[in-house]
Amino acid sequence: MAPARKSRYLWAMKTIEMMLRSHPRLDVQRAVDYAEALKALSTCSEICTSCADACPGEPEHLEQLRRCIRTTLDCADVCASTARILIRQTETPNELVHAQLHACTIACQVCADECDRHGEMHDHCRLCADTCRYCQERCNFLLGELSSAGVAEGGAEPANPNESPALSRQGGGFKGSQRARRERTKARQASGSVLYATPQPPVRSIA
Repeated sequence: MAPARKSRYLWAMKTIEMMLRSHPRLDVQRAVDYAEALKALSTCSEICTSCADACPGEPEHLEQLRRCIRTTLDCADVCASTARILIRQTETPNELVHAQLHACTIACQVCADECDRHGEMHDHCRLCADTCRYCQERCNFLLGELSSAGVAEGGAEPANPNESPALSRQGGGFKGSQRARRERTKARQASGSVLYATPQPPVRSIA
């Protein structure tokens, strides 16, 4: 990532995080997690829109790209809607947030799978697929925070990053997620395993 571009990215991240930290109902760690997810959602929405716009510019392959155009436009809209819901922190309806995050992981996966089919021929599809998969990982991470313990049934086994944890009716919502974070820390110490590895944004250059 070029220095100027990286600087703008970090500035956007810090601005979102600072705004979230100023919210009276948000703790510091949650602000960091949400800032990463919100930036991933915003970027994914923009990249998907750009990919959908680039596809008609490939007239010789337009017929093969028809589904790609549809899935990228759908993913762009779902990511934008998810970001708008996540940024609201007052009287948060956890069931709605969970359902929206789950829908977003599906939209990202469908879009990434479709873009992968064209990635070897079209760089915009390859970049879109990478961006969608990273956004999917960030949404699944937040789904883990929303669940009662953030781990798969069976104890210390790590959750599959491609499967969305179910929403627990117990644990007190996001206050429960703070307790869950402490429980995961204890599980890490007991098992020596990492339950959630924070993924890094994809860095791939256009050939």
